[in-house]
Amino acid sequence: MSNGVEPDERTPLIPTEDNVGTERNGLGDDPRLISDALTRIISAVSLEALASPLDYGYALTAVLYYRSQKMKEEESGVAPEKSSEGDVKLVERHVDVLWTQFLSQYRTDQEIDTVLWSEHRKDSSSGATLKAAHFLEGPTPYTALLTHPLVEAAVARRWKHGRHYTTSPPSSSLLQRADTLFGTPRNAHLLALASHLAYVSLLAHYLLYPPGRVSTDASTYYQDVHPHTTGLFVFALANALFVPTPYNYLYLTSLAALALPFPGLPQPGDGFFDILLFTFSLHILTLHRPFTSSLLYIHELSSSIPRVGFVHRSLVDGVAPSLFYFFLPFVASIVLLSLSLDGDLFRAAVIPFASLSSVIPAPMETRNTFLAIVLVILLGLFFSIFATTATVPTARTSQSTWDRYGTDLGYWARTVAVSVCSQYDPPYLYPPPFNLLRLVVVFPLHFLLKWSGQPSDLVKRVDQYVWRFTVLPFLLVAHLVSRVL
Repeated sequence: MSNGVEPDERTPLIPTEDNVGTERNGLGDDPRLISDALTRIISAVSLEALASPLDYGYALTAVLYYRSQKMKEEESGVAPEKSSEGDVKLVERHVDVLWTQFLSQYRTDQEIDTVLWSEHRKDSSSGATLKAAHFLEGPTPYTALLTHPLVEAAVARRWKHGRHYTTSPPSSSLLQRADTLFGTPRNAHLLALASHLAYVSLLAHYLLYPPGRVSTDASTYYQDVHPHTTGLFVFALANALFVPTPYNYLYLTSLAALALPFPGLPQPGDGFFDILLFTFSLHILTLHRPFTSSLLYIHELSSSIPRVGFVHRSLVDGVAPSLFYFFLPFVASIVLLSLSLDGDLFRAAVIPFASLSSVIPAPMETRNTFLAIVLVILLGLFFSIFATTATVPTARTSQSTWDRYGTDLGYWARTVAVSVCSQYDPPYLYPPPFNLLRLVVVFPLHFLLKWSGQPSDLVKRVDQYVWRFTVLPFLLVAHLVSRVL
């Protein structure tokens, strides 16, 4: 850096009141008072001073963060449109320069991962951290960096192998090697997916075999609750705490439906049981959707995510317009066919003061004609849906498998892959239901040690050992399963 201090993982990206004096030595005036803050950020981490991959990761994260701020200004209309668009292009040129400079010499997988996945503090007043991969997610990623072949390869490698590298130092202990070998994002996702499927299975068991009686005595509530129902509570709570808001709404809805009838339980015929049926239906319909835990991620990300995106887009772009086009004729034909088939009873219900004996059934010719109309409309609807959804994009401007269904879907699929990889990337991650164990064991210990003034390193060591004794054996099983898949 220009002030002689090399950045590390604790170096803040954005100057605050606590460190603005140090930043001013290299930046001059306060960056908040000038329009071109980008040049000042770059001057603080000049290209000549970027020696290590961590330096490049720090600079790239800072520039990408600045780009995201400019994109927000452009979307909100705070800054003039032309000025904001010019600032974004300038930032993107700086990103290209940094990335090109970094790749000017041979880089290993570990060095590329350091640039993309190393975390840096956002400022000195909060514990928030940022990394370059964060800005490859969401609706406005920098596509030139997102679609770079090395970035695509880095995301795929990080998903499968995590922090395990063949060039790891031999000084690493056997436990540390096991942590990185088995603690990969893909293995952690398999555990989270198994927890989700266990929750769905327990919910299905509850709906198939609901409790035989309802207890109204709170003192005997826990004696009446079946072990399957207890497991349903546990897995619903664990998944609700693990999945980020608002994607955990189905788990929260199930928890509310199970807990609100206390001291009873949802029974067939009441509203809470109907809510459980509704949430279960949504869980089944979204098993293949690219959410936090999904069957979609078992397969190769570069092929499964674009394929699901294409099917979803085809349904939205094909089925919805076709249904809208045929809706009124279809409803009218169904009503007419129902009138002709139901005859006496239906007419007596809709025609005031009509008697059963005075209503004459519709002629067979009329019924056949109305049935033919319904069949023709249904055939037209199905043909329209088939014609609008069976077209696969043929004009490919990229040879990447991500873009096999179009570049727009390719961009979206890459952001989904980066997002899910980032979510399962943190070391010593506790997937559900192990996150409840950490909540019960590690968090209280952390509070007690912090209250007593003990060093936080002790909490980290305890956290690691608890993780190794509880989560690591299951990650070993997930690793073996992933090798088969």
